Amino acid sequence: MTGRNEWLAEIALITLGWALAISTTRFFLNDSLVWTLIAVASAAWLVATVCRRLPWNETLGAAVFLLSGLWLLFFLSTPETLFFGLPTPQSVTHLTEIIQSDLADLRVEIAPVTPRSGHAILLGALIWAAAGYVSSAAMTLRLTFWAPLPHVAGVIALGLLARGQGRLLTAVALMGALAAYALTQSRWKLSEIRWIPTPRRAARRQLIGGIVALSVAALGAFGIQDNLGWDTEPTINFRQSKGEGTTKVVSPFVDVGSFLNGAGSNTLLFTAKASTPAYWRLTALDEYDSESGIWVLANSYESVPTELNRPQEPERSATTAVNGLGGFWVPSPNEPVRVASPLTLGWDPHAGSLITSDRDVESGDKFRFAANEVPSRAALEAAQPAKVDEVLLDTTGMPPELGQIAADLGEGLSPYRQALALQDWSRSTFTYDDTVDLSRSEDPLSDFLLLGSGFCQQFSTAFALGARSLGLPTRVVAGFTPGEPQSDPDGVTGRTYEVYGRQAHAWPEILFEDVGWVSFEPTPGRGDPATVEITGVAPAQAIGDEPAVESEAPVTTSPTTSAPTETSAAPASPDRPAADSPDLPSEGDRGAALWMFALGAALVIAVIAVITAINVSRSGSGPALPVDEVEKQWVRALERLTAMGLTPNPNETPSEFSRRAEETIQSDSIVNLAELESRRRWSGVRTSAAEEDLAKSYGTELVSAMTPG
Repeated sequence: MTGRNEWLAEIALITLGWALAISTTRFFLNDSLVWTLIAVASAAWLVATVCRRLPWNETLGAAVFLLSGLWLLFFLSTPETLFFGLPTPQSVTHLTEIIQSDLADLRVEIAPVTPRSGHAILLGALIWAAAGYVSSAAMTLRLTFWAPLPHVAGVIALGLLARGQGRLLTAVALMGALAAYALTQSRWKLSEIRWIPTPRRAARRQLIGGIVALSVAALGAFGIQDNLGWDTEPTINFRQSKGEGTTKVVSPFVDVGSFLNGAGSNTLLFTAKASTPAYWRLTALDEYDSESGIWVLANSYESVPTELNRPQEPERSATTAVNGLGGFWVPSPNEPVRVASPLTLGWDPHAGSLITSDRDVESGDKFRFAANEVPSRAALEAAQPAKVDEVLLDTTGMPPELGQIAADLGEGLSPYRQALALQDWSRSTFTYDDTVDLSRSEDPLSDFLLLGSGFCQQFSTAFALGARSLGLPTRVVAGFTPGEPQSDPDGVTGRTYEVYGRQAHAWPEILFEDVGWVSFEPTPGRGDPATVEITGVAPAQAIGDEPAVESEAPVTTSPTTSAPTETSAAPASPDRPAADSPDLPSEGDRGAALWMFALGAALVIAVIAVITAINVSRSGSGPALPVDEVEKQWVRALERLTAMGLTPNPNETPSEFSRRAEETIQSDSIVNLAELESRRRWSGVRTSAAEEDLAKSYGTELVSAMTPG
């Protein structure tokens, strides 16, 4: 029976690895890598078990385990560099490059992120090492308390880097694994104390205790989730550290709606001075998620170079000064050439986007720019679409009818004229309505086309996907219209602009060969003064009648709480998510999630309970059904003595306990029976028929001695 208990304890170790792998769901946008890590945890457990049980010394076993883990990491990350399944120098170089790149990214990366090979290497190594440690510590060294600590520490560390998503699943997985580990380890240890067989009642108590422990663990997981809430912030924000690399950030695209018709509509976000009025950009977004209806971008920020773009003549100047705008994006003009600021900035040349690297923008921060003028209409008439990455031509999520409309509109026209035709169709076909809320729609774009009204989010999305279907590389920009002109102290009007939340806007850009990115305006009621010659659209924007509202806290551009698949979302500021976030769990969603995880927790409890019940049922009235009469009489004697209040201590042998019991029952039969039991256990000789007859007689004498009267 000891073997069965030991194997149950062995098997329970794998649940710790699974819990650690499951906890990575908090760090990633999808579960593609999580299943790989669960497989790694399973392989690590199997290899550790085999290495520990094979008849070789510990040093050799540890070497085999570590080499197996190293090979698996090469296989997962650089399989193309292996030679007949063995790593090569090229494998080492490639693996090192991946790890170095990923470590550099972690300095500026915010969860959740898209899983990559580097993540598989780092987390796979962590899981493998933890499996080797827990196998040795729990099963060889018997360090019951210390063995699972690496798994617990790993789960906590990943939680510090991640946000609220997956917290409940992680808590249930970890607590269930710890409960299974504690239950099987305690039962194994108890069965290993060979001179104290476990009576039936103790086995039942152990089963009930295990079920209660698992129930408390599951309830505790729900309690933790409820108390910690559904916040979106990682405890440790690596973006605040300095460094270069890839960072995934929340799309400001989703904040446009809350600015337009929310509490931030009348909030003064920043003031600007410009030689000519134009739209202000935060960043450009090139990937559309059809389920949420938002655009995102994987931004790669670098140190700001001397010149952001190739300078052209003439240049225009601009200055932005922050008031109530939060987050880390810097409001800037289109095509900035140079920027001056006391803050440390990051620059993404692909998105034309600037961010602050050391902290979020605050009231009083100023940024001075020199920027290029927009291209001429003449340059666009003969321009061809640029040859670019396929992501800028991806039409995933585009309704078929939109593609047909774009094809009909663009037939026989030059690329520039195709863009104009699509823009004019959008402005003349649909009506502007900033109260339209499609955040809960399963297909926001199709619903917009059917409804026939919306605001810049829907207009820019429809234009971008329609243009892409024509072969025009297109993206969407999130930013602001020029703002409301103010009178300077010298009485000149039109050089200073106040930009409010109501000026939030999104518009499309198309990339033309030898020209660059060009803005178009498909949204009725909006028009960029700088692109009138190109678009033919007169300047227009939302102008408020209400006085400005001074913001008590910065209005951030980071409202989402979870990102769509293959996109990224991480709060730009810890202030708050917007109330209109499309991914914030509703009460109904939250209840459904709780029920789903409650069923999962109940399944875990049921599985462990069944395993334990089978173990107990097979164990009969003791750790095993007595094979011979000596063991049977000894177990029955212990049960009768236990009923009288006499129980053996963990450090007592049968002989030691029998001498203590003899003083109470006044019969040497217990001592004689203990001698037979000791011989049966440790002599290695099968019990003889004569010894079994003696055991029966001693058992009868004990019954008489313990029977009153």
